[in-house]
Amino acid sequence: MIHIRLSESQQDQLWSLFRQGQDRAARDRAQAILLLDKGYGRKEAAEAVGVDPRSVRRWVNKWAEAGADGLRSGKAPGKMQIIPEELSETILGWIRGGPESAGLDRANWTFEELATHLARTHRIFVCARTMERFCKRHGVRLYRPSYRFLRADPAKQAVARQELEALKKKRSRVSVFS
Repeated sequence: MIHIRLSESQQDQLWSLFRQGQDRAARDRAQAILLLDKGYGRKEAAEAVGVDPRSVRRWVNKWAEAGADGLRSGKAPGKMQIIPEELSETILGWIRGGPESAGLDRANWTFEELATHLARTHRIFVCARTMERFCKRHGVRLYRPSYRFLRADPAKQAVARQELEALKKKRSRVSVFS
């Protein structure tokens, strides 16, 4: 059984929270603690405010730790961490350089791989969807870097065509049955 003996100032604090508080949950918590002070048991106080007795025990612990502030509703965890803008250039550099420049053995980046690499290097944990939104916000599409590179410069495109033709000729000369 929980026994609480509140001082007059503590009672005034709780009555103020109960009467003037806009937060319904905080009002219920203050009421439960006031009931415990009046001699009600934990189960009776929980029944009066319509919660589980374990909740009343948690509220008492919060009251003991932080007073009336401990009874106010806390902020929900919310959405996952976002990517700080100061890392934008670093991440965009990874994308431009491809996974090989980051020391990974892959041909292409995926949003999942970028998120994992960000977690490994900077301890910032985001999901693949967050990384996708980041890329979209910065006008970046994940692609194989050589494709876009070859389309960009006609001279380099011509060199690439010659290299490809040379590879094709080399392959046709080698006998498959030898």
